[in-house]
This record gives sequence, structure tokens and C-alpha cells, in this order.
Amino acid sequence: MKEPVLLFVVGPTASGKTAIAVSIAEKIGAEIISADSVQFYDELKIGSARPSDEELSRVKHHLVGHISVSQDYTAGEFEREAMEIIRKNPTKNFLVVGGSGFYIQAFEKGMFPTDRASEERQARLEERVDNEGLEALHAELKRRDPEAAKKIAVQDRYRLVRALDILEGLPADQTLSQMREDFERESKSRFPGRRVATLGLRIERARLEPRVALRTRMMMEAGFLEEVRALKERGLGLRPALQSVGYKEVLQYLNGEVQESELEALITQGTLRLAKKQRTWFARAAETHWFDAETERESAIKWAVGWADF
Repeated sequence: MKEPVLLFVVGPTASGKTAIAVSIAEKIGAEIISADSVQFYDELKIGSARPSDEELSRVKHHLVGHISVSQDYTAGEFEREAMEIIRKNPTKNFLVVGGSGFYIQAFEKGMFPTDRASEERQARLEERVDNEGLEALHAELKRRDPEAAKKIAVQDRYRLVRALDILEGLPADQTLSQMREDFERESKSRFPGRRVATLGLRIERARLEPRVALRTRMMMEAGFLEEVRALKERGLGLRPALQSVGYKEVLQYLNGEVQESELEALITQGTLRLAKKQRTWFARAAETHWFDAETERESAIKWAVGWADF
């Protein structure tokens, strides 16, 4: 019996991840877990470029529109929910699809444990910095965890206080460096019994810009203004999710801060800036199998199906 697969499909916004993922999922009998930090929210349909009803009917999707924009939702919560889906379906093939790099990293590698942090300890350490100076606290860190001290500059107040705070919450015989080693070791075995790979879609700005502009126009024609206006009237305009690209610009228009004639161009430029950040984030993973988003789509599908069936 072949091992089930877990395929990450990543790339910049508007590169066509959803369409290619649905095609792959149909061919290998997979379900899709969304890793798009805006598509999680039920009320954010148009501006999040949520999969169409037809796409949702072709392949089962998880974590799309499953919470209200009135709720807070963190990468840690996403990681726990996505892992639970995987654990409950040990023989099922899955695709994880999205452009939210931090959320994908949280699921793929896990969340580095920071629950040992303490506001009370941080306040006490901040007071010590004021009274004793950064050099004294850095010397203490060097004495207790030399490896961690090598990675934190003496003048890096935030990281220094954070390191000592977490260190104080650990058992006496454990260091931050050991904690990091344990985390990295566990990250390598997060999906036992599964084969894991990453497929990336790449497209440079010159070819992406007309795609983004067209998508923005289609969103506006589909009622994007009305979607955001309704949320603003419900008092949800200040929710963090509505500070995402597209929603932020429409809110600026509704608040009288920009002209309607400027709106589509502002959304397009904001989306292109987001795409640049996404390209930079995903380029760090050397093991990603990259395909051109426009000219190599069929090759990407063929590679994914061949890999899954191997």
C-alpha cells in the first residue's frame, strides 16, 4: 500500500494556486487544506479570492470560511486545527494550499514553544535592564546559555529580555539551545507515514500585474465594495482581518481617505507588494519544486500526479 501524500502548493497571490491544486487533488484523490489567512473568515468572500462554489464542489476543502471575522485566529490555532485534520485521516492524501508563509511554516514545521513566556518575568527583566544595563543581562545569558548568547547582540534589548524570560521558565538543566534542537528534531518527523513535498508557482511582477489588475476589476464587479461596507456597518471595520490587502484599501475609500478613481490601482499595487513579500518568503525553501505559473501548469500537474503515484 502506497504511503499517503501531503503536498504543499505555494506561491504569490494571483498565481493560480487554487485552480492547479483542484486539478491535482481530483487526479490523486486528495482533499485541500486552505493556508490562506484571509480565506479562513466566513464573511470575507470576494476580497479573499475564495475558491468558487464550483471548485469547492469538486474537491473537499478544509478551513475555508470556518470562523467569523469577529473572532481572533492565530497561526498556532491554524496549526492545531490542520494537524487534527491530518491525524483524523491517516490514509487520505492532502494538499495544503495558500500564500500565507507564516501559517504554512507553522503547520509544516510546528510552532516554536513560547508558552513559557511570562509578562511578570518580562516586566522584572525590563526593570533590571534599566537598573543594571544590557551588558549585565547579556553576561548572565552568556553564563547560563553560551550558544544562545552568541546569537543575540548585547544591544538587542527585546531578544535579550525574551531569551532570559523563556530561560527562566525552563527546568534548571535545560537551555534555549537544547530547546531549539529538540524542536528542530521533532519538526523533521511531524508527518510519520506520509511523503511530503512542496510545489511552487513562480511568476515575475511584469506578468503578474495584469493578472492582479484583472482580478481586482472582477472583485469590484462582483460586489467587493458592498461586502466591505456591510462589515463596516456591523462595526467590524477595525478587525485585524480587514487590514489585509484589498479590504484595507476599500475601507480607506469608505472612510473618505481615497478617491474611487484611485481605488483599483491602490488595491493592485498593494497586492503586488504582498506578492513580492511572498516570493521572498517562499524562495528560502531550497527543496521546493518550482514551475512557471503560466507556461508550465500542465508540467506542474503532471509532476505532482507522478510524485503522488510513485
